[in-house]
Amino acid sequence: MTNALQQFEDLSADQIAELIADLKMSVDFEEYARTKLKVQPREGGGFERFILNGPQRLYEKIERKIIAKGRLVRVVILKGRRQGITTLFSGKNYQHVTSNPSTYCMQITHEPAASEFIFKMVKRFHNNIPAKERPDVLANNARLLEFNNAQGTGLDSAFRVATGGKDDVGSGQAVHRLHISDAFKLPRENAEGLIKAVLPCVPPEPGTEVVIEGTADGVGGEVYRRFWGCRFRYFVKRLDDNGEPMVEEEINESANKSNNYTAVFFPWFIFELNRMLVPSDFVLTEEEIEIKTQFNLDDEQMYWRRYTIDNDADGIIEKFNEMHPSTPEEAFLSTGVPVFDNKKIAAFRDAAKPPKVRYSCMPSTGVWYAKEDGELRVWQEPKVGASYIISADVAEGLESGDFDSADVIDHRTGEQVAHLHGKWPPKIYGQILVSLGRRYNVAYLAPERNNHGLTTVTEIVDSGYPRIHMEMVPEPPGKPRKRWGWVTSSKTRTEILDTLKLECIEGTHGINCAETFSEMLGFKKCGSKEEAEQGWHDDRVISIAIGKYLRLKVPIPQRPKPSHIKEGRSSGGNRGGWGGV
Repeated sequence: MTNALQQFEDLSADQIAELIADLKMSVDFEEYARTKLKVQPREGGGFERFILNGPQRLYEKIERKIIAKGRLVRVVILKGRRQGITTLFSGKNYQHVTSNPSTYCMQITHEPAASEFIFKMVKRFHNNIPAKERPDVLANNARLLEFNNAQGTGLDSAFRVATGGKDDVGSGQAVHRLHISDAFKLPRENAEGLIKAVLPCVPPEPGTEVVIEGTADGVGGEVYRRFWGCRFRYFVKRLDDNGEPMVEEEINESANKSNNYTAVFFPWFIFELNRMLVPSDFVLTEEEIEIKTQFNLDDEQMYWRRYTIDNDADGIIEKFNEMHPSTPEEAFLSTGVPVFDNKKIAAFRDAAKPPKVRYSCMPSTGVWYAKEDGELRVWQEPKVGASYIISADVAEGLESGDFDSADVIDHRTGEQVAHLHGKWPPKIYGQILVSLGRRYNVAYLAPERNNHGLTTVTEIVDSGYPRIHMEMVPEPPGKPRKRWGWVTSSKTRTEILDTLKLECIEGTHGINCAETFSEMLGFKKCGSKEEAEQGWHDDRVISIAIGKYLRLKVPIPQRPKPSHIKEGRSSGGNRGGWGGV
């Protein structure tokens, strides 16, 4: 007993809160589902107790973590097919609305048939609850269960199922728990309006929930955008040696800091039923061996995968990946051809090491200070005598717009030694770039001047910074003028991307930032243009591509010659100076 108490005392406040939430919610729903709710068996026929499966239990664990961290439950789930997530939330919502007076739960689907299926499930829950625990029902129509009585002394709660695009779901009535099922299949033409209309119905208060979930249905759309825009992430990446899903919270720093939503990804291999007995003649292909190793799978899972590709996906791997993804990126059928070798890029990303330190800058003083979530990631501090290039992509500076991105590249080795990423007004961004350039030995600064970049470039020039990328522009009658900053045109865009592609093929890229690789995974050739897919950003791709290209074009500055060395005298095999250092 003493040892048990000692272990409890060693826990932090957050761990204790999570443990309490874990125990409370386990009793609140998992036991309730097992003892009170009935569902149809997977193979059909009759009813059986609702015992949570692997994905359902894993979601419950993730939700407990979210609550323990003091955040509201605002979740977007991308998952494989038939993992039971809709059934989970139908049961949770039924329990909530029949246990709490004056509460309102709503579930929204993409089509009438799906709405009818969910409502039948909910009525099955209700009809099989022990009679003494079954609340009074005042209304029971096609899409509404109202729990009350004629005297108005009942629960005064309701459970509604609606169809997106068919029903009016944007009413002003307060909704305490909102679940949008198979959300990626909502009609593209009205998904944004529907979601924006219904979300304000859920008050930002503890105990409320918004869950948007489904299986992928192509690239783009409102739900696709929201999934990738979540600030917090719980992505299952592989199984541990005991076959349990490995998942930790990550921060998506491309998302706005005020974003409270959590993205959850459940791959196909976490579902315990996605496995089959292996025939005696089953031999893994080279590709299957790589997949098995990457995700730490067994042969029964790999045989299920092969069988499902051949029989349910018509032998089309892209179709299988959409229905049963292993990673979030492969879940969405691409509208374009990947620009980079995504297999290599994913491996580079997974091998990338976190920065050694992070900093933020005070633009008014140019002072950099260490900060846990600082905008500047640093893998290598500036070295005495080293030469650096800083390439910068410039955004609008709007909170809802793209990001500013800059890369510090070692001129001699090509290594990405630091990466800057954030949102600033164009003028402030110019001040920060000047400070970053001076920090890295007065680096060669190449800010993009396109569009809003002109303001940033002007700020850098006006500061008197001595080393700025400049081009001579011919103007009649033969008097060229200086143009400060890098200009991305159709021609130069092709050149910089070709340079980056070649370095990735050869493995000489020197990139350290995992987020840069992540953006490269979403960079596609759509028609004649190479650009980010809808819902993705490409600011990191462009900034690193500019730097990689200019490193090969801009000569490394000569180190000043010591006064005691005479002209023409050889020193260390480098006549006339110490270039290339």
